[in-house]
Amino acid sequence: MPAGYEIDGQIIRMNLAGEYSMQDIEQTLDAALADEHCPPDVLVMMDVTKSSSLSKRSPEDVRYMANYLASVSSRFGSRMAIVADEGLHYGMMRMAEVYSETSGWTARVFHTADDALEWLTSRPRD
Repeated sequence: MPAGYEIDGQIIRMNLAGEYSMQDIEQTLDAALADEHCPPDVLVMMDVTKSSSLSKRSPEDVRYMANYLASVSSRFGSRMAIVADEGLHYGMMRMAEVYSETSGWTARVFHTADDALEWLTSRPRD
C-alpha cells in the first residue's frame, strides 16, 4: 500500500511509498486517527523516504497539505515529525515545515526515524 500507517504505542507511523495521491494521505491519516487503537494523546511521524510521488508535487500541493494538516492538527498535538532522505524529499519537507509555521501547527524534518521520534516524544505537547 503506497500510503499506510501503523500505531506503535503513542505514535502513528505514516509511511508514504511509491505513488499515492494527496487524497491518499488525507484518507490514511483520517483512518489512523479514527482507529480504535489510536490513543487520545497520539503523536504522528510521517516517513517519505520511499516516496516517488513527492518529487512530482508542486509548492501549491505542499501548501495544500500543510493546510489540511492544520485542520486536523489538534487531534495529534499540533506537531508532526517527518523523516526524509537527502535532496529533493528533504527540501520539499522543509518547505512543509515553513508552511506549517504559518498554518498554526509545527512540523520538523529529520534524516532518521530515531531523531524524529526523539524530538516528537521529548517535547511537551503544544
